[in-house]
Amino acid sequence: MEQKEIWVFGNCLLSGVGTGMIFDVFRIIRKSFKSGYDITNLCDALFWSVYTLVFAWWIFNINDGELRWFVFAGMSLGGAFYFALLSRIFVPSGVFLVKILKKAAGMVLKVLLFPLKLILKITGKVWIFAVMPIRKIKKKIVVGLKIFHHRRMIRYHQTKKYKKLKKNALQEDFGGI
Repeated sequence: MEQKEIWVFGNCLLSGVGTGMIFDVFRIIRKSFKSGYDITNLCDALFWSVYTLVFAWWIFNINDGELRWFVFAGMSLGGAFYFALLSRIFVPSGVFLVKILKKAAGMVLKVLLFPLKLILKITGKVWIFAVMPIRKIKKKIVVGLKIFHHRRMIRYHQTKKYKKLKKNALQEDFGGI
């Protein structure tokens, strides 16, 4: 029995390191793509939801569903080891790799779009009639997103100062409503 517990403890150490690496993948994505507060919360909720399911599956398969103190100790030590030593290397190198991949994807996209740009230059204004509806739709989407963002920011900044400024703006715009 003691040998199985040592084996489970070793697996817990590796699981703690793996959990830290997966969490750092989310950190790399957030740093590379400048996500907002809502996306960060969504990613954290997604991570912990998936992690909980994987942990439950793992415990049932590795340790027959038994939660023992050394399971938590091993996972905690593995995570602490990872964050103390390996995370400092993993995150910056991951961000650097994503930056290179983004640049490479941009270059490939430019190469793939070059023939289309050339065709548009040659044919001239004939294609404008096909592109104009797309531009109008894009403009409506952008305006809608700006309105959504503005409403979200209003809800976020409900302070006395902001309420007073809003009230003064309404009075100026609508004559004392």
